[in-house]
Amino acid sequence: MFFSQQVRKRKHLFVFRTGQPLAGIVHVRIFRVCLRFVYAYMFGCVLSYLFSSRQRAFTAGNAIACENEHDFFSIILLTMNRTSAVARVLEDIKNSEFCGDSIRLEVHVDNGVNSMETINFVKNFTLPGIEKVVKVNPDPLGLAGAWFAAFNPVLSNERFIILEDDIRLSPLWYVWLKRSWVVYGDTDGLAGISLQGQTLIPYGPSVKRRIRYRSQPFLYSLVGSIGFSPHPMVWRDFLHWQESLDPTWHSVVVPGLVTSDWWVQNGSRDMWTQYFIFYSLKINLYTLYVTEKVSEALAVHCRLHGVHFKEDAGADFEAARALPKQFPKKLVRFGWGGERVDGNKESRSGRYLQQALLLHAAKQIMHENSFAYLLFLNRGFIHHTMNWICNMERIDRQVLKYTVFISSDFYTTRELLRFRPMLFIFTRPTDLTETASFGTYNYYKLVHKRIDVQNMLLQEGVNIQIIESDHIWNRSLNADLRQLFVNRSIIAGDESAFTGQQTKKICGGFYGISSSNSTRNFFQNYYDRYSRYLHKFHGHASQRTGRIKGFEDDQMLLTRLVRDSSIDIHWLDPCLYANGNWFVNDKFKKTCPVPSILHNNFIVGNNLKAKRARFENMWYLDDNTCRLIEK
Repeated sequence: MFFSQQVRKRKHLFVFRTGQPLAGIVHVRIFRVCLRFVYAYMFGCVLSYLFSSRQRAFTAGNAIACENEHDFFSIILLTMNRTSAVARVLEDIKNSEFCGDSIRLEVHVDNGVNSMETINFVKNFTLPGIEKVVKVNPDPLGLAGAWFAAFNPVLSNERFIILEDDIRLSPLWYVWLKRSWVVYGDTDGLAGISLQGQTLIPYGPSVKRRIRYRSQPFLYSLVGSIGFSPHPMVWRDFLHWQESLDPTWHSVVVPGLVTSDWWVQNGSRDMWTQYFIFYSLKINLYTLYVTEKVSEALAVHCRLHGVHFKEDAGADFEAARALPKQFPKKLVRFGWGGERVDGNKESRSGRYLQQALLLHAAKQIMHENSFAYLLFLNRGFIHHTMNWICNMERIDRQVLKYTVFISSDFYTTRELLRFRPMLFIFTRPTDLTETASFGTYNYYKLVHKRIDVQNMLLQEGVNIQIIESDHIWNRSLNADLRQLFVNRSIIAGDESAFTGQQTKKICGGFYGISSSNSTRNFFQNYYDRYSRYLHKFHGHASQRTGRIKGFEDDQMLLTRLVRDSSIDIHWLDPCLYANGNWFVNDKFKKTCPVPSILHNNFIVGNNLKAKRARFENMWYLDDNTCRLIEK
C-alpha cells in the first residue's frame, strides 16, 4: 500500500516518449514482468552451464584439442550377443564430443548363440555424422581372436581405439585421447593409451594396489584393456609377433605375474592381454594412464556377466565428469610392481621378470636339445646377427629354435623381433649399446656382463654353448655337440690354431660348458676372479683413455684356470671350428677348405668383417632381407 501511494505521488515520472503520463500501478506491473523474464533467462543459462556435459566437453575440447587440424579416427567395437550392453556403448559414442573430426565406427560381431538380435540392432542404430560399418564373423573367434582381428594398421599415424561392449564412456573421452596422442605420440616405448582407471599391480605381494599418482598422465608397464588405443606401429609389430608364435613351443607365461596364473586357469581363447603383457615385457613398453579423480575414469568397466565374470559385478568407476587438463612434458614411469622407474631405464621388477623368462626359455630348450645356445649382441651387431640368422635358415633352422639371444638394449631387441618375431630374445640392459673395441675397459666390462648371465644359467643347471654373430656355418654341428655334452665338461674352439702359438687358447666366442657340481664351482670361481680383476681398473686412468695394458682377458683367464684344474676339456678340430686366421692363411684353407663353423674374427671393425664375408660369398643379408649375394 505504501509503495502504491509513493507511485501515485510520483506518477509524473512514469511517462512514454510521447510525454503522456501513465498510471503508476501499470508501470509497476510491467516492471515486475520484465524482471521475471530476466531472472528466468539468467536461471536457464546457469542450468545450461551446470548440466550440459556435452557443452562442457566441447568447451574444454576447444581449449586443449579441438583447435588442432582435422583428424580421422577409427573406433572398433567388439560384441557378440549382449544387445543391451552394446546399446549403451553406442549411445555413449553418439553423445561423445569428436571435435568435428571424421569418425569411422566398425562394429565387429562375433557370431554365436543369439547374435542375430544384436546384429539387427546394431545395423539399425543411427549415428549422425559417424560412418558405421558392421562386420559379422561367420565363425566365433573368441575374445582374444576378436582383438587380434580388430584392426591392422598400415600407416604410422593411424589413430584408433578398440572397445568391448561392457563399458561406458565419458562424453569427454575423445577430447582427452586426441590431445594425449598429439603430446605423447612420439614417446619412446609407448604401447598405447588407456582410458580405464588403473587398479591392478600384477607383481608383488598384493594385486589390488593402485598407483597413487593423481591429475597427471603417467606411464605404466601393464596394459589397460578397457578403452585401449594402441600405438599403430607397436600394434602392427605385436600382431606380426603373435601370429608367428608356435603354441607348442612358445609360451607367454611370465613367472611372477598374477596374470599368468589367470592365463593358466582360463586358457588362451579369451585372454589376449597376456600376449601383450609378455610382448611389453620383452621390449619394455609402457601404457599411458590418467587418474583425475579416484572414483572416476574416462572408460568404465561394467563387469557384466560374460567371459570374465560369472555374474554381474557392477561398474568399477563412474564416468568422468571433468576433463583432465594437465599434459606435462616429462612423464613419470611405473614398473610391474608399481615402483617408480628412473627415466627410460628398465624397472627393478622388469629385470627380475626378464631373468625369469630367460631361465624358463633356456631350461625349455635344454629339455629338448640337452643344451642351449647363447648369443650375445648389442646395437653394433644387429646386422651381423641378422646375417647369421639368414645363414642358419639355410643350414639348420633348429639351431635358431635352440638359441637364446641376449641383447644389451631394448632398441636392438625390438629391431631383431621385427626381423624374426619367433626368436627367443631377452634384454639385459647395459650402458654399452655400441661396439666396444677389444682391449678397452668397456669391452672387458661388457664381457663381464655376459659372463654373469652364463654363470646364472650354469648355477641353475643349464648346459650352455656360446656362439657369436660373426660365425659362418657351412654345416650344422648341433648333433656333434649334443653327443659331446653327454660326457664332456667343456667343449672349446682353439683360438690359437694355425697362428704359430704352441699353447691352445679357448675361444671366448665358441665354447660349451656342461652344468655339474664341478663345473658350477669352477665357473663361479672364474666369474669371481674376473670380477675382482676388473674392479681394480674401475676409476683407473685407463678406463677413460682406452686400452688397458697387461689385462688378462676372459679367454686367457678361462684357459689358465682350466689348465690348472681337473676339469676335462674337449678341443674341437680346426676344421670343425676355424678362427679368423683361415681367411689369410693359405695352409689353413688348404687343410680345411670348408670349415663347419668359420669365425669371422682376427679383424677389427664390423664393416671390414662384412666386406670380407661378402668377398667370400658368405654374406646373406641385403636391406634387412635374407638372400645370397654373389661375388
